[in-house]
Amino acid sequence: MGQRKLRCHSSRNRTSFADISLPLLDQLPDDLADEWLKNLERWAKGFSTPMQAFKLQQVTTFWVNCHIKSPHQYPLPPLLKSEAHGLIKNLRRSWYEHDIIDQGVQMDTASTAWSVFLRCIKIMSRAGLFPELDFYSKSYRAFHMQKTRVSRGLVNPKVLNECASTLHATMDIDNDSYHSCLLVPLSIHLSDNEYLENYENELRSSINCFSTCANQEFETLQLLEKKGQQLIDSVDYDLIQRILNSRRRIDGRVDGTKGGYIDPSNGRNWFNPKGGHPAVFANNLALVKYEMGDLPQPYVFNVENRKSIINGKNHWRFPIQFGREKLFSHLGILTCRNAIPLIVLLLIDHPRLNVESLLNARLVDSKNQKILIANAGENGTDLRLTVNKMRAKSQKSSVLTPRGKAILAAVLKWTNPVRKSLIQQNRLDDARYLWVGFTHIVGYKVGRFSINQMREMFRKPNAKIANIENNIEASNPETVHSRTDFIRSHPSLSPWATTARLSSLRVSSGVLSWFESQGDVAVTARAFGHKNLKTTIDNYIPKPIQEAMYERQIRRWQNLMISAACAKKPYLLTATDFSTQAQLHEFICGLLLDANQSFADETSSALLSRLKEIINPSVLESKELVTECNSKTLLINDPQKLAVTMLYEEVLRECPEADLDAPDPSTKTTPRMWIDLLNVLRGPLPDSMHELKTAVRAAEIIAGEIRGIISFPTLTGS
Repeated sequence: MGQRKLRCHSSRNRTSFADISLPLLDQLPDDLADEWLKNLERWAKGFSTPMQAFKLQQVTTFWVNCHIKSPHQYPLPPLLKSEAHGLIKNLRRSWYEHDIIDQGVQMDTASTAWSVFLRCIKIMSRAGLFPELDFYSKSYRAFHMQKTRVSRGLVNPKVLNECASTLHATMDIDNDSYHSCLLVPLSIHLSDNEYLENYENELRSSINCFSTCANQEFETLQLLEKKGQQLIDSVDYDLIQRILNSRRRIDGRVDGTKGGYIDPSNGRNWFNPKGGHPAVFANNLALVKYEMGDLPQPYVFNVENRKSIINGKNHWRFPIQFGREKLFSHLGILTCRNAIPLIVLLLIDHPRLNVESLLNARLVDSKNQKILIANAGENGTDLRLTVNKMRAKSQKSSVLTPRGKAILAAVLKWTNPVRKSLIQQNRLDDARYLWVGFTHIVGYKVGRFSINQMREMFRKPNAKIANIENNIEASNPETVHSRTDFIRSHPSLSPWATTARLSSLRVSSGVLSWFESQGDVAVTARAFGHKNLKTTIDNYIPKPIQEAMYERQIRRWQNLMISAACAKKPYLLTATDFSTQAQLHEFICGLLLDANQSFADETSSALLSRLKEIINPSVLESKELVTECNSKTLLINDPQKLAVTMLYEEVLRECPEADLDAPDPSTKTTPRMWIDLLNVLRGPLPDSMHELKTAVRAAEIIAGEIRGIISFPTLTGS
């Protein structure tokens, strides 16, 4: 009999199954091996992934190797009870020594695999295929997780030094990273206020970088599809078909003596890319749409007689000569590579959606009932996307953003021709999936995209990253590159060329929501779709950073209360904990411009209202004219910001001379610098600075218009 394999569910494979080899079964008598396999298959049906079977494979393979070296110490079934006791005891000890000491595996990983193996042995024991033992004995059990793993929430420098081998696999001590899935490593140790601000900005910038690249590809695909449709509409294909039909012979082939595929209007071949026809690409697109049924078909030759199997359709060989990607993009047909930017945007906008759940999304269930999309909102104008969470055996849903709606509409449109083809081929199960299309880089096979295939199209783990700036495909706007993964297609993503994963986008987007909500765990849990708040906070945010964020929130609330009580008082700066007037200005401006996001409770709202009344409520009505106070750089070529600077300079002129020469501790600049700068800008400038002169004139006009609208708080340090 051939090698026995354990069949398991596998959502990552296109067939939805994976066959796992178990060398132990090949060492057993045939009748006993068949019984073992039958019971193991019944056990494996309870899992949606083959992960448990792989762990069983590891331990049983280790068992066989130990048996080959020492048959008496590690016997194989059938066994007596005394033999089984010694076997499990010796195998357990050898397994931990091999995995932890020899292989350097974490103890909790070795314990997980051993627990799976012991569970299967219990099943064999109940089936009468293995002697009955006290499997709860300490001689057999795996080490308890509390002794082999440190909770993320308890991580501190002492734990890192003493228990580094027991930490989570996603925690990277060497790179000071609390969670390896984040696009920007989150420090385990650092937690000061400056680090929080810098990290939030870096994480937002990283996510925006991925979002920008994915959005560019999405827009390119939309433009190419629109361009392709315009080319098809420009072709009078009915006329071409009438002419070709008039030239056909009795056997159906086009007679070359009557003109063949030559356009009588210009003497050029309608379809041959080398024929020089001015509308050759448009003609081939129309050929695919009207003759091939919207999907390009392969042109196959019979090797024996060198004749086309597709009799009478020799011109079908021409469309594929334009290249798959150019052809598919203009026809609006989804490929695995083209699906990646759409998945990236969905994960960034909707971190509630688990990566594997999104990639395995189904449009309908086995009864053809719609399960993916449903109306949401008070008027039913919103769309809700619902996917199955495989391991938890539950569902997760998220209301789509406007961009999410556009993406889903595009996916349904671009997969519709493929889905129709799958239904015609009676491949109904594949047709139910959302992500279907051309599955291979070479060839014209259609089907559902496997998870492994899509992960590789996002970032190939072993691909060379060198010379990414010189990548020709990455600079060609006419193609969305099939042979180049998403990361290597964009030079701006090179910092993540070896680390980024699809799950990194979801985790990073969710963690960013925690920073943007000023540490609101409930908001973050809703973003991730977690029911347990502790799961959200402890899995992704270190304790020191949690405490620093809460401390910052307390300080912000205290400063708000003091500012509302002491606004326009000479001792305001002393009463607050700011070291400079610039920091105080920045804080107050930030409250006025971003109040709704900073504080939402009734008490804070009342304090903000009082602050607006005292300073000037009209500041909020002219946001478009007010520079953001948290900006660290003044753009001198921005007339609006320059106008505000002019008004600020007028206020500085009324300050005492001693204050004008006092340097700011943080920026090391004096207020007099702004006065000197404006004097230079208002003075005579060379003609080569005509753009700057224009900006100054425009700023002076704007300053005159907003002088009565904007007011600056009168703040002094003593």
